Amino acid sequence: QELKPASRHVSRSDRRVPFSERGHLLQVRWMHVPYLHDMTFQNQLMNSRKKSVPEFLSSRQRSPLWLSDQSHATMRLMRYGHVAGIDRPVARIVLGSTSFAQGRADLAKDLIETYLAAGGNIVDTAAIYGGGWSDRNIGEWLRTGGRREDILILSKGAHHDSRGDRVSATEISYDLGLSLERMGTDHVDLYVLHRDDPNVHVSEVMNTLHHHHARGRIRAIGGSNWSIPRIEEANGYARQHDLVQFSAS
Repeated sequence: QELKPASRHVSRSDRRVPFSERGHLLQVRWMHVPYLHDMTFQNQLMNSRKKSVPEFLSSRQRSPLWLSDQSHATMRLMRYGHVAGIDRPVARIVLGSTSFAQGRADLAKDLIETYLAAGGNIVDTAAIYGGGWSDRNIGEWLRTGGRREDILILSKGAHHDSRGDRVSATEISYDLGLSLERMGTDHVDLYVLHRDDPNVHVSEVMNTLHHHHARGRIRAIGGSNWSIPRIEEANGYARQHDLVQFSAS
């Protein structure tokens, strides 16, 4: 799909992922690959532990995105975008990690390795996912042979909970620190606020994110479930005060 300027609120259900290019917030349709983001596939893989990932994939009908050679299925059609603040192309197919549950470190490893072999390079996690096990299983992969330079990490924080809204300097900092500790890394490449609270002034949000950006813990920032006017307000404040701006949503 061609990139085009984002013109309205972008929600999860739209399955669209805005990227930033030349300082503009752009919108690109999410490309769906059943092998990488389909719970049926992940559950079947989880129950087929005796097979290697290539053997398991070859036993299923292949997606049109997959090209076969004499060995096994590989994918050469990955497409990439650019996110301001990240110094290399970002795959437009992002690997989700909500299935990386407790006791599923092997599944997480298999999915990450298969995704990387397909040309992917970014995994989406969040402090709230799996009670922290998404972060921990990514960390386990990194500790047992995964190279940090091979993967970009998109992490999210400040999701609301039973106590109410959590978009504040304290909660943003807490979730970021918790995720970094669980994954055993000193930075995330893209840090996205999971939710918004219009009652919180953008100054608190942007000053907090810039604080962590300036200390190298965050390369780029974004907002999930934020409205376009709210993003524009936040970026306007950031420009006025020479702070890092949202580059994804």
